[in-house]
Amino acid sequence: MKNLFLFVLLITASSAFAQSFEMYKGDTVNRKDAQDQRQGHWVVLNKNNSNPGYSEGQLVEEGEYFNNKKVGVWRKYYPNNKLKGEITFANNKPNGPAKFYYENGRLQEEGNWKEKNWIGVYKYYHENGILFYDWQFNSEGKREGQQKYYYANGNPMYEGDWRDGKESGVLKEYYENGSLKAEKYFNEGKIDPGNTKNYDLGNPVDRPKAPVGPMLVEAKKEEPPKELGFIPDGQFTTYHKGDKNKVEKEGTFKNKVLIEGKQNVYDASGKLIKTLYIKGGKVVETKMANTGTK
Repeated sequence: MKNLFLFVLLITASSAFAQSFEMYKGDTVNRKDAQDQRQGHWVVLNKNNSNPGYSEGQLVEEGEYFNNKKVGVWRKYYPNNKLKGEITFANNKPNGPAKFYYENGRLQEEGNWKEKNWIGVYKYYHENGILFYDWQFNSEGKREGQQKYYYANGNPMYEGDWRDGKESGVLKEYYENGSLKAEKYFNEGKIDPGNTKNYDLGNPVDRPKAPVGPMLVEAKKEEPPKELGFIPDGQFTTYHKGDKNKVEKEGTFKNKVLIEGKQNVYDASGKLIKTLYIKGGKVVETKMANTGTK
């Protein structure tokens, strides 16, 4: 009877082990349940050079699954093993705090990400660690309220208010030494040249001066952005040769590149030739101005 009991016990243990092996697919980290759904901690390794720049078997990202959906904080790494980003997921969608880092380990940007947009307070940093953008987004992902830009030495570059993603009221622009460069009045994103005041670069004592920020030895010297060449991330509009009556690009920009929106193409005389529709940074549709055909 004792031997029979041991035999039954061994059979039961073997069966349980087999079920356990099937449940975890032979992996104690990347686990799947009996319904083949991912559960618990999961790691993504570079296999068969699926991630260029990473060595074979190197950790690329990691996070948690619940019923086959990403939850909690997921972390991604650079090929040098330093942290690249942290994104909070809820029900398999980005929803919550997010941070991204430079390869040198310093924080690049941070805020709250909801599916496809930043919402609330958003900050972007120069590579030397000094704050670059200090923005506010509304619940729809459009810039709202006071927005600020800073040079790499910590001094202010731009400051003003935005409404529904567009400049509104007086926008102040500063020289890199902190002295006031211009005051520009905007109405729903359009500048009023008649209410623009420009100031020559001179002794900062001669005009209002913004507070001087911290100076870092390794801070990079950055030229003030050109009025027509400076394109911030987010919703923005550019104009053909500065003519406010001729829109050239409008939509969502990232690193000065139009990611989603449309681009009008003009000939040498300024006549509209065609309109390109952009999605995901690529042209998905073209319409000729004279015929309206693709």
